[in-house]
This record gives sequence, C-alpha cells and structure tokens, in this order.
Amino acid sequence: MLFVNRSVLGFLVTTASMEARDLLFTNAYKCVFQVLENETIDIDAARMALGVILSSLSVSFGKDKIIIDNEKKSLQLLQTQITHVLCKIFNRYYDYCHAQKMVTPKRTYTQLFPSVYPFPVNTIDSNVPDEAFCEVLLEFNVVISWLCVLTLDCEEDIKRLIGNGVDDIGMFHGLRPYVGGFMEYVTDPRKPVNNHLALKRLTQPDFYPGPKWISLKAFSNLSCQHYLAEAAVFVQLPPLDHPELFTKEMQDFWIEFFSTNLRCATSKVASIEHLCILTKRAVYNITGDLRTRVAGAIERSWARFPRPATPEEIQRFGITAFDGYHGMLFTDDNVNALTEVMLFSLQRNDRCIEVGINMCYDIICCYWIHQQDLYELERETISALYDCFLNPERYTPEPAEVKNFLVAIQKRSAIDVEDEAYHPAMKYLQVCGEFMSEAIQLKAIPAGPEFDDFRTFVKLRISSYLMNVDKPELLQSLIHNMYEHYLSKNDYVQAGLSLQLLADTYNWDPVAYLPACNAPQFPAQSEFKRKEALYTMMARKFVKGNRLEQAVECYDELLDAYRDQNFDLIGLSFCHGELCKVFKSLESVGRIEPSYFMMQCLGFGFPTENRGKVYIFEGEAFEHITSIHHRMVRMYPGAKIVKTEDEAKKLAAKPPIGKYLFIKTVVPYRNKAVSKQLSFMTQQYLERKELNTFVSTRRLPGSSNVTNLWTEETTYETELTFPALMNRSEVKQTNVVKLSPIKNAVKSLLEKNGELSTLEFWIKRSLKEGIDPKTISNATHFNNLSRILAGTVDSPVNGGVGQYRVFLTGVISDDPEYDNDVVYLKNCFDNLIKLLNNLLKLHEALVPANLRPQHEVMVELFQKNFKAEIEELKLDTKSVLKLDELVQALISANIRNHRNQNRLMSSNYAGSSTDMQSSSNLSNPNSSTGNFLANRDDDTSSLIGSNTSGSIHNSIHSASSGSKLSSAVSSFSGRPGSTAGWSATGSQYGGKRTVLNYK
Repeated sequence: MLFVNRSVLGFLVTTASMEARDLLFTNAYKCVFQVLENETIDIDAARMALGVILSSLSVSFGKDKIIIDNEKKSLQLLQTQITHVLCKIFNRYYDYCHAQKMVTPKRTYTQLFPSVYPFPVNTIDSNVPDEAFCEVLLEFNVVISWLCVLTLDCEEDIKRLIGNGVDDIGMFHGLRPYVGGFMEYVTDPRKPVNNHLALKRLTQPDFYPGPKWISLKAFSNLSCQHYLAEAAVFVQLPPLDHPELFTKEMQDFWIEFFSTNLRCATSKVASIEHLCILTKRAVYNITGDLRTRVAGAIERSWARFPRPATPEEIQRFGITAFDGYHGMLFTDDNVNALTEVMLFSLQRNDRCIEVGINMCYDIICCYWIHQQDLYELERETISALYDCFLNPERYTPEPAEVKNFLVAIQKRSAIDVEDEAYHPAMKYLQVCGEFMSEAIQLKAIPAGPEFDDFRTFVKLRISSYLMNVDKPELLQSLIHNMYEHYLSKNDYVQAGLSLQLLADTYNWDPVAYLPACNAPQFPAQSEFKRKEALYTMMARKFVKGNRLEQAVECYDELLDAYRDQNFDLIGLSFCHGELCKVFKSLESVGRIEPSYFMMQCLGFGFPTENRGKVYIFEGEAFEHITSIHHRMVRMYPGAKIVKTEDEAKKLAAKPPIGKYLFIKTVVPYRNKAVSKQLSFMTQQYLERKELNTFVSTRRLPGSSNVTNLWTEETTYETELTFPALMNRSEVKQTNVVKLSPIKNAVKSLLEKNGELSTLEFWIKRSLKEGIDPKTISNATHFNNLSRILAGTVDSPVNGGVGQYRVFLTGVISDDPEYDNDVVYLKNCFDNLIKLLNNLLKLHEALVPANLRPQHEVMVELFQKNFKAEIEELKLDTKSVLKLDELVQALISANIRNHRNQNRLMSSNYAGSSTDMQSSSNLSNPNSSTGNFLANRDDDTSSLIGSNTSGSIHNSIHSASSGSKLSSAVSSFSGRPGSTAGWSATGSQYGGKRTVLNYK
C-alpha cells in the first residue's frame, strides 16, 4: 500500500497518458477495496489504504490539484461514487473499534495518514489530559468529509448522468463490482440508509473529543450537510395515491435524512453566537451560514411530502397542504426527527424559526387528524427531548428562546378557540415548553456540592414529566442511585425517604401488573405487591435509623391497604406485630433529638433558585451553631456569615453583591394540646409526628427583669415534614409575634419541667431494668440531675424559678386579659414543685456518701424557698424513699396495668360465644396476645401514676392509627413560591395514561 500511495503521487500522474493514468487509479482503487472489504480487518493496512484515497483526492480536487479534466471529470465522478461504499465500510470499522475498545483515553498517538511503516509513535505532553480517540476512524472521517464536498462540486455532472440513464463508469468499469453504478443509488434505498448512519456518526463523533477539536467537527458537519442536501434530490417519492410504495427502507431514509440534517444545524458549531470570538470567527470561515443553508434544504424536502388540504381543513387549520407522507415519518418511536425540529425552531436564526415553526404546526395537525389526540405525540416528544437536552454536545436554548418559540407557534396556529383540537394543542405546547425550561434549568445549575440538593430536586421534577408519559425508568434509576448513595453512608433515614418517592408513584391496585424492574430490583408483580414491598423496606430503614414515628406511619398505611384494598390476614398479622415492636421501642428506648437551624441566603451571589430563600436544616445531635457555620461556608464557598438578625433584615431589603448567610438555631414547636397526663416518651412521639413547625425566640431591648421581659417569637412552617429528603426544607410561611412577660414565664417553666421529666424517666427506667444504683449514681445523667436540681431549688442568678411568683401575686394576676395565662402558669409551677420533690427523693436514694452534705443543703433550700407551695400541695418532703420498694412498686404497677388492659380488651369482645372465646384467649396469659400484654414493658406508670396508665396503649394507638404517611415526604421544592410533587393515578403500563397531579 505504501508503493501504491507513492505511485498515485508520482510522476505518472503528470507525465503519463490519460489511459495510463486511468489504469493506475483503477488498480490503485482495486487494492484499496481489497484491503477495506476483506473479511479480516487489518487496521494498519486499512489506514494505508485510506491514505491512498486521500492522495488521489489531493491530485484531482482542490486548489492544488494536478489533474485537470474539466470535460469528463471521470476520476472525480469515480470518487463521488465510492462515497456510499466507504460509508458502509466505515460503519463496519466503527463497530469493530468499539468492540475492541480502541476508543479509550490514551497518551500515545501516531500521525494521521502515515507514509512510513511501522508507524512512528508520539507521546502527548504531560500537561495535556488523556484523550479518547481512534486514528483509523479519524482518517475515515476526513476522507468521507472530502468526498462529500467533492459530490457537491460534481452535482451537475451527476444529475446529467442519472438524467440520461448512464450507469457506466466509463474507463473505470473494472471497479463496478466494488462501487456499483450511479443508478443503483437511486433504485436501492438501502445504500442511502447506510450513508445516513455513517454521516450521523460523523456529526455526533465519539471517537475523538469533538468539543475540543472544533475545526474538524465544523468541517464534518458542513460536508455531511452538503452530501445530504444533494442525495435527497435523487431519491424519488412514490405517488401520494400509492402509499404502499412508501417502504420501510424509504421511511428510514427520510427519518435519518431529516434527523441528521437538523442535527447539523443544532450542534454547538452551528450555533456560533454561543462561541467565544476567536472560535466563532474560525468556525464561520469554515462553515459560513450553515443554519440558513440547512433551513433551505429542509424546506425543499418537506414540501415534497404533503397532500393538498381540503377546503374544510384550510379553514380549520389555515394550511394549504399537510399530512400525506408526513404522518409516516413521525409515528410510534420515530420521533427523533421531531425533537430535532423543535430544537431547530429554537435557534437564533430567522430562517430556522420560520421553517421549524411551520414543520411543528404541520406535525400537530397531522397527529390530530389521524388520532384525535396528542397524548402519543406528547409522550414520545418528552422522552426524546430528555435525551437531547442531556447531551453535552448539544446547543442548549435559553428560557427566552423557549418563550419565543411558544409565542411564535401560537401565532402560527389558526385553530379556533372553539375547535376541539385547540386546548389539546395548547396543552401539548405548554407541557413541552415547561419540560424544556426545566431541562435548561438543570443544565444551568453550576457544578459543585453546594448545588447538589437543588440539582436533585430539578431531576425529580423532570422525572415527574416522564412519569406522566409512561416513562418511569428514569425516576426509578434516579431514586435507586439516591438509595444506594445513602446506604453507602449508613444514612438509613434518607434511604427510606428516597424509597418514599418511588412508592408514591404507585397505587394500591391488586389487579394492575408491573414488569420487572432492575434499578431498584423487583420481579414482575402486581402494583399492590410492588408498593407493599417498598413500604416494608421503608419501615425497616426508618427503624434502623431510629426514626420510629415514620415507621409507625408506614405500617399504618399498610394496615389500611390490607383492610380496604386487598384484605390479607397474614399482612395484618405482620403489621400488628411490627407495630407492637415499634410502640414498645417508642416507650422504652431513649432517643436524642437532632438540632435544627434556620438559614437564609442573601445577596446576588446566589443563583435565583436560592436567592432570598429561607430553609430549615436538620443538623446532628447537639451540633453547635459554629459547626453549622463551617459546614455552610464549605458548601457555599465565598459566603460570609451575617451575625445579627437586624443586619440580615437590611440585606434582605436591599440585596448586595456577593453571598451572605444568616443562620440561627431553631427548636421544634411543642404542641400545648398534647396531654401532659401522658408519659414523657408518648408526648415526645406525638410532638415529633409530622414535624414541620419550628420556633426561634429573641429578646427585645429594654427589659430589666421578668416583669418587663418582652421577646419576639418567629415561627417557621416548612414545605416538607421532618425528617425531609436531604435534611432540609424550604420555609413556606413565617409568623412573627411578640410574647408578653407572663407568656415567657410559662415557656421557661415548660422547658424546665420537660428537662426534669426526662431525668426522672431515665432514672426509673434504669432501676426497673435492674441496673445497679451505684452505676446510676456514677452516670452522666445523674451528674446532670445534681447540677439541674442545685440550680433550680436556689439559683443565685436572676432569682431562679421563684421569680415567676410575681405573676401569681402581683398586678398581672388581677388583669382579666391574663386570666388563662395565670392559671396555666400556676399549673406549670405546681408541676415543677412536684417534680422537684420526686427527684430530690430519688437523688437522696442514689447519691454517694461523699455528696450527701450537698444533697441535704439542696433539700433545706427546697423546703425554705418553696415552703408555701409545699404546704399548699401537701407534699411529703420528710419521708425517705427506699429503692427496693420503688422498684417493686414499678413492676407491680406494670402488672396491674396489663390486667386492666386485658379486662378492657375482653369487654370489647363480649357477645356471642365466639366472641367470648376470643375474650378468654385475650385474658389468658398462655395465649400469644396475653403473653404480649403480660410481658409488655410499660413505663408510663412511673411518670403519671397508676390511675391513667391503663389507657396509655390505647392512647398511643388512637393517636397514630388515624395518621397517614405524610405526602410531604414525596413532594419537593418546585418553582419559587410553589410546591411540586406528584401522586400517581391510573395504570403506568399497558398503554393507559398515568396522571400525575403536579402541585
């Protein structure tokens, strides 16, 4: 092949006769095709063969050509004839190179079109990153591109030969077995299809870095467009009254023709206004106004397809010709061309907009005429748009261009408002516009971890559109990746919330059947079984993450489904058993509450999706404000922390340049409606359910004591309930109120009572579990108890809790406006005295001997400082508590409570003999239910006494059984000022439309 290459460039080309020259090129091309079409692929030989073709092109075409044959152009016509052959060979080599993994990043390369063998190997500079490219495919690209340009130069000669029916290559008839005749291209539609596949791969290259090698990419697009425009002229369409002649091969040809042609106009190298100045000038010098040229070629070809419109259609749609073969181009899954048409219409080019709008409108009218519905068009368009917008090689339109497209096509529409097609057409355009806007927003999100959460939210919104058009695969894959990511970090709560998103897209339908799913992995099963499996997985993850409130809601939802949708005794038994375990853990397992923070993003340095927004973040347990400061500064590089709320208000009113963060600690709102007669753990459970309200309090200036202490309490209500996906939720409503001094007193006493109740619960539970008193006295909780008791019975700073007596005996108590507050404050104060008395007795029984003098001082101070309250409540402060009797009393109280519960449950089943039998089973300690009740570890009596403990189990169950799994978990932040989410109705498969209520 090296000898052939040198011969083509040698003296024979210029000195020998025309016959000798033709013989030279005939035999040279025979050698080339024997190598390229050989069954055994030899990459090195193929590269040298491609060098021969390039050498023949250099001597016969271009400014520096040696052969001048203006009359016959026999050599050039031969070279145009081998274009479709090389396209077919290129497809074969393309598949081979990818199968052999030859298109991989590497640091060595060889010269293109080498003239020596073996090929010299060069090494890429160490400063340049590894690039993925394949030399032989690059050489195919260059040769085919030049052949396409040559085809345009020989356009008139090719038309003349085909018009005269000439199918002979003249002097090169010896190559006919390799290249065929001119007429074969017209009569055999498979050859154009092979060409289009190769040209598509050239315009979307993955065998070299297209975004970087932009000159080669621009030249490939230009040459492919030239070839496509001329090739379409030679392909004849059958008459409109014989649609059966419009074969599948012809349909594939025209689909690829429009797709590839339009792709040339929508690539980055064609949308030169988005390139930098030097690159823009270089590309324009190579391609010129490529988009206008594509628009003309598309318009001419599009006009060959439609049929004349009837008078009724002209009046209804305002078009003179449409349908025809248009309907055969955009059916079923053949919507890639449709997607390219829409992107073509979004270009900043007047001709592209004009031609693209007309094509889109023709397609809409054609679909409506044939199907009387645009859902199938919407379904396929959304799916294809998603693939296009996520392609980094694509030009991405801007929101203004999407808006202009929608306005232009609405102006083009002549459909009357009263026409039945009007609203479906407008809805289709609106959905496409919204989807493109979301896709544009996704690509516009900057890289970096600070935007990961928002990027995930936008992906979820995009997934909702795909769910609407029966394309659940993307959502399933996205949620599966989130689920695996959180599991790898041992974040089981977030993993469960991720599954919640997927579960909410299914219905409790035992009839609808779903195919198998790979990510996450599920077998083919009914929709009910799929959702059941997801809820079970969610509940287990919540239990593992110690978020038992969410686990209860999962099992309650399953119970409702088993009772109402698909009655299942085994399922009911399973759920009740799991609920028993969860409820027992809720009452007996101590859990640490996480910290919560409010964060406000201020300044123009934040993107519009974050600017001015207020969020609630869930932090770690006991996380300090300085820790969250460091975390947020790392997440938002360059941000400055605002220290005061007044300064934050000024920045919110007049946003500055830069990034500013205002962060403060907030606490969950405690519902005062929760009965204080319940145990502390039960109260905690009820308050943690559906947690979406948080409170922050700051002291107003001018206060000197508790009687004039006014505070400002800010309440934040979030879009989502906590725990929330990604541990944050946007604040949807903020309320600011001023608290009077007496309300501040009530608030302080409530916090103190809660703190003391927690310590009492911990000590009594430890005693009941048989923990040695010495171990308890050496624990951290006991040290905290000593510290809190000492500070409460006699606080030398600010007067302690005794200072609140002024509200009970002073002027405020006589004001009718504060009657309710005074009563509530009195109850809180009395509860505090009772708790102090109980805890001092426990402290006395557990305190080590070396600390007993300090304990006696605390008792004396308690009796002295709270003498009036002790006498009023008739509390016994003298008697000594015996630990053995206390433990026995706690255990006896539990047994008594269980017996009361048995009698209560037995009475509910009284009636028929069957019911009586059930009742006896419940009261029988040998039955499974009786064993459960007899062994139930009930700690409620230790806090509230035996009078109310018998109904605790019912109280907990009644408080939770009516709740459903909060839909807020499956919702996510939408556009500013809105909440986006979905709930699925209808079947997702089987051709029926899935309606997702987009909030």
